[in-house]
Amino acid sequence: MKNRNDSGIMKKVYFFILPLIVSVFFVHSQLVTPLTVEELVRKSDIIVHGIVVSKDCEQDAEGRIFTKVQVKLLELLKGSSGSSTITVVHGGGVKNGRVAASNLQVELNTNEEVVLFLRRNERGDGVIIGMVQGKFSVYKGPDNSSKYVFNAFYGVPPGHAGATTASVKSNGRAPLKLEELKSKIKEINR
Repeated sequence: MKNRNDSGIMKKVYFFILPLIVSVFFVHSQLVTPLTVEELVRKSDIIVHGIVVSKDCEQDAEGRIFTKVQVKLLELLKGSSGSSTITVVHGGGVKNGRVAASNLQVELNTNEEVVLFLRRNERGDGVIIGMVQGKFSVYKGPDNSSKYVFNAFYGVPPGHAGATTASVKSNGRAPLKLEELKSKIKEINR
């Protein structure tokens, strides 16, 4: 004969343990191992410093939503291009009210200055290496003369470029000047 308490205990196990197990798997699937700048350079066919001039969401024959971004080249840091712009594609976007997104997918905004680490796909479009890792946003520092870069793992966001506070130092991230990143790319690419 089954004890009523056994049934209650099993319900508690299902309601508390099962969500915990599911959340552990979810968190694990969202973790990203950071790529070094050297790994980004080595895995890239082309590295560009440019400005996002347009973006358009499309849907393929299988129903997958993706975004096409046009980037005006300011400087080519690796590889070659026969044009003053490059097309970059990435999964996700909004098309006809449908949203496809991942919190690890890169977001490129019109008029945004960026450094992108790209691999060319079979159509010749650029695909960003390491999702959020292969995009560095560029911004002017507090003195308005120096430019800085940051992404999910390197540099610090705007407002921290001149910072020397313990909080910025304690997380292991320091301001990264655009010129320092470009110099490092050229050094690795020799």
